[in-house]
Amino acid sequence: MKRQILSRLTPLALAMAALPALAVQWQKTEQPLFDQATAVQGAKKEALKAGDTLPNRYIIELQASPLARLADAPRTKGGRIDLASSQSQGYLAQLRHDQNQVASALTRQYPGAKVTQRFDTLFNGLVVQGENLDPASLKSISGVKRVYPDRLMVASYDASLPLVGAPAVWEAVGGTNLAGKGIKVAVIDSGIRPENPMFADAGYTAPTGLPDNDYCHTVDASFCNNKLILARSYPALAEASPNEYKDSPLGYDSHGSHVAGIAVGNPVSLTRNGATFDVAGVAPGAYLMVYKALFSDGEHAYGATSSLMQALVDAVNDGADVINNSWGGGPGGDPADSPYSTLYKSAEEMGVVVVTAAGNDGNSAQTIGCPACSESGITVANTQTGRVFANALTVDGNSYDSLEGGTVALSGLDQVSRSGTLVSAAVAVPANPLACDSYSAGTFNDQWVLVDRGECTFDEKATKLIAAGAKGLVMANNDANAPFAAYAPSASVPLVMVSKADGELLTTKLLSGGLAVSVAASQHIVSQSQWLDAMNDSSSRGPNGDSRVLKPDLAAPGTDIISAASPDTMGQFASLTGTSMASPAVAGAAALVKAAHPDWSAVQVKAALTTTANPQVKDDDGISKATPFAMGAGRLDVALAVQAGLSVAPVSLVDSNCVIDCELSFNAQSLAGAAVWQGKVTFDNPAVIASLDTGESDPSQLTLTAGGSQKEVTLKVDTASLAKDSWYFGAVTWQDKAGQHPDARMAVAIYNGSQSQAKVLTMSQGSELGLGNSQAGQLVFTNRAGNSYTDLTMTVPPGLWFDGAPSQSSNFSGILTRDPGKGTLSFFGNVSPGDLEVKTVPQWVEDLPSLSTVPEASGFACSSNCDDGSALVTLAGENSFAFLDIQATAVDISFNGYLAFNGARIAGQNMQFLPSEAVTGALLAPFWGDLRMNADSRLYSAVLTQDGSQYQVFEWYKMADYQDTAGAKPYSFQVIVSNTGGQVYVHYLDLSDLPDYLVTGAQDSTGLVGVSLYARGSGQASGTAPTSNSAYLFQYQPAGKLVIDYSLAAAPRSLAISLEQDSSTSLDLTQGLVQGKLVVNAEVDNLVQSNKASSLWQVEPQGAVTALIATQPAQGTANLDGQGKVTYTPKAGFSGSDRFGYRLTDAKGNTSLEGQVSVTVTAVGTTTPDPDTGGNGGTTEQPSSGGGGGALGWLALLLVPLAWGRRRRY
Repeated sequence: MKRQILSRLTPLALAMAALPALAVQWQKTEQPLFDQATAVQGAKKEALKAGDTLPNRYIIELQASPLARLADAPRTKGGRIDLASSQSQGYLAQLRHDQNQVASALTRQYPGAKVTQRFDTLFNGLVVQGENLDPASLKSISGVKRVYPDRLMVASYDASLPLVGAPAVWEAVGGTNLAGKGIKVAVIDSGIRPENPMFADAGYTAPTGLPDNDYCHTVDASFCNNKLILARSYPALAEASPNEYKDSPLGYDSHGSHVAGIAVGNPVSLTRNGATFDVAGVAPGAYLMVYKALFSDGEHAYGATSSLMQALVDAVNDGADVINNSWGGGPGGDPADSPYSTLYKSAEEMGVVVVTAAGNDGNSAQTIGCPACSESGITVANTQTGRVFANALTVDGNSYDSLEGGTVALSGLDQVSRSGTLVSAAVAVPANPLACDSYSAGTFNDQWVLVDRGECTFDEKATKLIAAGAKGLVMANNDANAPFAAYAPSASVPLVMVSKADGELLTTKLLSGGLAVSVAASQHIVSQSQWLDAMNDSSSRGPNGDSRVLKPDLAAPGTDIISAASPDTMGQFASLTGTSMASPAVAGAAALVKAAHPDWSAVQVKAALTTTANPQVKDDDGISKATPFAMGAGRLDVALAVQAGLSVAPVSLVDSNCVIDCELSFNAQSLAGAAVWQGKVTFDNPAVIASLDTGESDPSQLTLTAGGSQKEVTLKVDTASLAKDSWYFGAVTWQDKAGQHPDARMAVAIYNGSQSQAKVLTMSQGSELGLGNSQAGQLVFTNRAGNSYTDLTMTVPPGLWFDGAPSQSSNFSGILTRDPGKGTLSFFGNVSPGDLEVKTVPQWVEDLPSLSTVPEASGFACSSNCDDGSALVTLAGENSFAFLDIQATAVDISFNGYLAFNGARIAGQNMQFLPSEAVTGALLAPFWGDLRMNADSRLYSAVLTQDGSQYQVFEWYKMADYQDTAGAKPYSFQVIVSNTGGQVYVHYLDLSDLPDYLVTGAQDSTGLVGVSLYARGSGQASGTAPTSNSAYLFQYQPAGKLVIDYSLAAAPRSLAISLEQDSSTSLDLTQGLVQGKLVVNAEVDNLVQSNKASSLWQVEPQGAVTALIATQPAQGTANLDGQGKVTYTPKAGFSGSDRFGYRLTDAKGNTSLEGQVSVTVTAVGTTTPDPDTGGNGGTTEQPSSGGGGGALGWLALLLVPLAWGRRRRY
């Protein structure tokens, strides 16, 4: 429970009222604990990723391709896969078999785990949920390809320019020299080649007021010009290449020049191996400011965070309007752990648009890294243009498009070197078809060889084939994805690559022997519409590390983009691929928008660019629709962005755990004059129910005034009837009713969770029911909220009811009641809450000496990297012990003064008030600060016996604050844990003046039960400060767990009829059938917090439905006609109320629970009351089950534990 309890204790009466001491016996262990350490590390702890906020749930991808990736899958005329075909069904059956095999192995390894979802068409995999799942262990299961956490983690007018609408903007402003005029674009990267014509200054005039302390003003004035107006360089890493220009912003690596050219480069006409085209930056009229903070190590460019942060600060201070960052720190970053989040937010508030590449870590879930993970700024994904430069490959007189790879330039070879006889490796040597093993010398003497991609790298294939005498190589792709060039740096002969389809055709032709082959030296441009506006499969994807923020924001072309380069590495121009190339396209677009609307804020520029993006983007298979996790809002369209009329913040909407329903709010603001916008909500799945609330009479109409006033709008989403634990994607689209501005579209992502807080209120997932079967379920509430009062209600919809009486765990006082009329099951009573408090200790604990004086103790001293380190120890056998709600099998002993059990992790490196959602797992923090080990510091462990009980003792000896390198103010303290009894003691030996930041406390593995005894930071403190020679005992009360077991079955709705005395009336009982998807909800309230859970059921009868009379009326007769129609006749002279029961049965003879028909008979001349619903029947109440109904209740006692609250190597 999240509260302080120090008020119960006097300032160091923590160790008073001691018990009589017994002699302590120290034991010499055969293997000291620190000798068992599997890792001793001196680095920051691994940061917690956002998916960890959704613990114990993983997506498992299987080895086989999903149906959509099957190249020969049968398709309809529209290009969609024909799911009904026998071939598709056969393949799906095989996938289901494979999934069942994995699921069986999974449940054997984790008996409590559940497979909650299965995928087979677009993704082949499972979603698994359970306690203590280990992703590495899951991946070791045979058939598993990858494991991802589930959370809620680097063109003629180059082809990209017309695609993003740049030429239209250039024309509108009067030409390229005016496109972005006056806007300063900063590129933080690997430097610049100022001699490249893309950065020439003809026609430019440098702005006034530039800083006078940059490289051009202090070292070399000739380095800059009237376009390249400023340049800075930062300290190089020690690993930088000796060829690097370490003290200059001159670019050795091509990356920086390439990026700068895409953003603001001048128009240049180029010829590439015979193909002529023009290239230019998106904002060729803008100024360029260069900040070199990345340095090449010979293969890639790297930079230190400290340098990159400084470059960001300098760029803002130097007056940049737009900053481009085509770099990042790897996949799965959480903005909470990134210093860039604060920098980005600050820059944005200062009016600077910050644009960042999403990363090139692939199309797996949550691969976006930081700083792209930051909510502020614009994160950019990479799409394709469909344009490739191909060399004609001629085989037996037929021409095929091929992509040049390797290291030998075809343009430099004569005809003889580019021609010969082509043979197939698979045909020539069937035992080594993929060229991954060596061949006999001379196997392919003076021949060109066709070989398929796969099993080993292109370079390994090339090496083996060239050693066997190959004169040239033709690599064939083994999947139908976008074309790319083979990366084979060891290839010393010509090398080209063809598509999978062409490779298969050539292989067939070569079955009868070799054929004449030649490859053209010149290139031609090929446009492939399938890959136009398709995601590049290297582009990083969401969910974001902070799943409350949707990233990427939008996409732009970044595939095979031609721009400036460095002659040191690639020549004057080069073609590169990556989000590094997509990001500067958006930076250039931001410059165009900023130039057109200099009064717009950075947030408004972001809104204009994202809301006008084109959402018609395909996934990297060239077929499927891309989701917002891949493309953000869509592909950049700057021609529309400069005409935008609506600003929204945030620009996209995401809820990473929407249980039953949720609301998402945003602010809207006019970018022009007064306007009226009409909103519309759409989802890819039409079953999602959503609406807008603008506060107007028409809740989907948005009326905005001129002058920038904001208006809050709410999106309401109902996910109750949807499959649980899945993402749903959609959009809110606003249309200007006056037609003066383009539509504004906001991407939406909703995760439909089955529980609002893990391990608090959980409900079994529903199933499909016929009329005659029932399904058991369980509702579990674990009270972690600090109040025993519990009001829990389970609501069952018409069409379902309880088959028999539900039962509750019999250890809590309370009443369990069914109400058929309301369709509810309720518990009202007391469930004991979890608690963690401190008690006094026995005298022997206070008397324990420092382990530095105990010969039997083992110790650890740190020799290097001694700030923020830890020792990870496995606790086996007698060393294992109970800590709060877990059995500790591993402990991470942090230099920072805490113990993390069984893999518990912390988000970032800051101390947390306990319990905390930022800490996953059980944690004991006797003295959690920012500490280090100095020369005198030690970590000790020992085993002692006291009164027959064994204890583990951990000691931090003479630890120091991280700034105290001399150890002038040491801190020594101990943790003593019973190996069998569960007691946990904290003993402070010698504490100097407390550090400025400190937390003492603990939490259990759920992160919901815990306590902070003392917290100090930012000049404030709360609780009782620890002092020397004091001790206390943690006493843990596990959270009470209420378990309700039930069975649900199909039940007809209650009906009602009315008639006059001495007459008859008929009713079709089959109208009582309720079928289709039905949602069961539960909600619990304990005055501290409320939680919700839901499950989805489905009722489907088999064949035609008829009725049976289950219980005859007491005051009349009910006769059926055999088709489900009943005629009720009251007894002569009777008036008043009557009822009878009925059941529904289907063509297979399955029979439902009993439903009720209530009857009202009025005396002649008396007004007949209307039934509750129109027609002959209406719902008045839920039926009781066949075993009884009405109110059912019982009392119980208390109990305990659990729930509330573009070249490739392969």
